[in-house]
Amino acid sequence: MKKIRGILFVLIIAILGEVLGRQVPTIGAGGFSILLGMLIANIFGIKKSFEEGINFSSKFILHFSIILLGLSINFHNVVKVGGKSLPIIILGITSSFVVANIVGKIMGLNSNTRNLIGAGTGICGGSAIAAISAVINPKEEEISYSLSIIFLFNLLAVFIFPVLGHILHMTQQYFGVFAGSTINDTSSVVAAGYIYGNEAGKLATTVKLTRTLAIIPMVLFFSFKNKSSEKFSLRKSVPWFISGFVVMSFVRTGFDYFPQFEMAQNIMNILNGCGKFMITMAIGAIGLKTEFKSLKSSGIKPIIVGLCTWLAVICTTLFCIRFFGVWFL
Repeated sequence: MKKIRGILFVLIIAILGEVLGRQVPTIGAGGFSILLGMLIANIFGIKKSFEEGINFSSKFILHFSIILLGLSINFHNVVKVGGKSLPIIILGITSSFVVANIVGKIMGLNSNTRNLIGAGTGICGGSAIAAISAVINPKEEEISYSLSIIFLFNLLAVFIFPVLGHILHMTQQYFGVFAGSTINDTSSVVAAGYIYGNEAGKLATTVKLTRTLAIIPMVLFFSFKNKSSEKFSLRKSVPWFISGFVVMSFVRTGFDYFPQFEMAQNIMNILNGCGKFMITMAIGAIGLKTEFKSLKSSGIKPIIVGLCTWLAVICTTLFCIRFFGVWFL
């Protein structure tokens, strides 16, 4: 019962985030939720009776949301369409982590912040940051700063990328791969893709879902890394929520072969929607646990690292599309 007040408070913030996110999709529900959480916490403060529920939301609800996120993945469609762009995605993710760690180290950022920025930029924004946070245990301000940076560049991408695509004379197919490989938040990918054209929008969404699958090896890598000093155990090293994510993905793939089970399809769509909303709740809870003074102490350095990482992913993706695209697509 102690958790109820805090959970309900986070729920209200998430609902407000969803409402505002639908009005301004380029920022999205997650962006508004963390902003509302940070403003409330730093202007009004948080009652002690809310803290347990807020902590529960930022941890357990976060983990459970990742499991439900698996219901958005159909392995067959991802392999059939998005698999063609897999080499571009792999190179983009690799460049993201490499640049985030090199530039971040030069700028004096700790390893948690560097890896959060690398994961958020290279894979799938808030979902990747949420997943990796569960295994590397960063401070709340490190998560908040990384999320804020990702949301900032997502917003810029929606306006800049379609213009850039026309300047570079990209086809619908090329722009779809480009947007899906370089923009992090799904709503921003959809927005930028369909601004450019219907074909670009469809392909961008599929490529984005393919990138989401990279959550699995990323979390496993950091989980194994953190337990490298202990006696190795596969069962203990694989986070329970990642196992759930994979199971839900297989459930979705299996039922998609039997469209006659309409009720099951509807239930999975509802649960997937619940998972996305729970991520919004978790992000709002993280905002409630973040103090502006802790962010201020980091200065502009994380933003510079985020910008360099984002530019590295963009350049890597453009290079692949321009010089090797005919092999991939």
